[in-house]
Amino acid sequence: MRSVLMALLVLLPATPALAERSYSSEKGVTHDCAKEPEIIINNAGGSYTFTGACTKLTVNGSDNRIKAESVVRILCNGAKNAIEVDAVDKAAVNGNDNTLTYKRGINGKPKVTAIGANNKLNQVK
Repeated sequence: MRSVLMALLVLLPATPALAERSYSSEKGVTHDCAKEPEIIINNAGGSYTFTGACTKLTVNGSDNRIKAESVVRILCNGAKNAIEVDAVDKAAVNGNDNTLTYKRGINGKPKVTAIGANNKLNQVK
């Protein structure tokens, strides 16, 4: 029985892992989320454009300008970032002096929270 189980495990296709892309030094980037849906920005003073549907965007840097079509979950820990997204499901802005501008939710009304000081959450049409 054990050898049959081992043979079946070998025949099963491997499950692809979600690709994660980290930016630490790049200043101007256009990124396709269809290829790498999870992004981490550990940089300051950059300009980033994300096309397609992103699953997760984490911003730890500061003074970044970010535009995205769609992000399921945004986590902003940095300071003085400006994030513009067409569609978002959940967003937590924990840093200070950040601005998150969004148009709509992905699955109904988005859940957005601001914990840090002087953060601005703006829904626009």
